[in-house]
Amino acid sequence: MSKEYILEQSLSPSEAVARLNISVDELERRRAQGSLLTLWVKTSNAWVYPAFQFAPGVSAYGLQLLLSILASRVGFSPTDDRGGWARAFWLFQPREELSLQARASKGYGPMDPVTVLMLVRDISSAARAPADAFADDPVAVINLAEALHADNSETPAA
Repeated sequence: MSKEYILEQSLSPSEAVARLNISVDELERRRAQGSLLTLWVKTSNAWVYPAFQFAPGVSAYGLQLLLSILASRVGFSPTDDRGGWARAFWLFQPREELSLQARASKGYGPMDPVTVLMLVRDISSAARAPADAFADDPVAVINLAEALHADNSETPAA
């Protein structure tokens, strides 16, 4: 995913303030605390806020949990990733395991493979980025973030 695409999917501080219905000071406090993902844009000398974190269905608790897990990984800590871009690229990289089809097939109990195939065949198999999947499947995104090793490689699926 390109930096330009991520910027297109982000809000300015004034847009974030309006979306959250809070003051600029409160937005700055949340940014400083790390309870919102922010990206530093050197060319405009300003922070932007990826819009996925303001989507309907995104809980403050779930977002805080996701951001704290990412911040605990090497290269993703606020010290290592001062501008937020390493975390943003991870969040916007499409992943097959977050496709609607993959998520649906994991949701069924013990069934024979033909039954599972019949149930999920019409569901999209397109890979989804964690940022796109977070509002409707935060647990899957959080589990994916937890699966990152210290070196940020993915753990093999069990």
